[in-house]
Amino acid sequence: MLETTTDSENKSDANQKFPDGTSKIRVFMEQLDDYLQAEISLNDVSVIVEALTKFYGMFDLRNDVIIKRIISHISNQLNAQ
Repeated sequence: MLETTTDSENKSDANQKFPDGTSKIRVFMEQLDDYLQAEISLNDVSVIVEALTKFYGMFDLRNDVIIKRIISHISNQLNAQ
């Protein structure tokens, strides 16, 4: 999914909706948010934040809110370490 940030065809795939109306990117962001509730490795932080900043503004406002929440969570984890 992170590869969608540079490939317009994959971006349109990420915007595809499941039968319930939820986009693939929304499901991915929610799963990533759940995953990041656990402590993450410092080695992974820059990759995750860089990918998320590429996603920011590409989809809808709800996804942007999730991105901000994920980055905030990562920042709080770093400050705690």
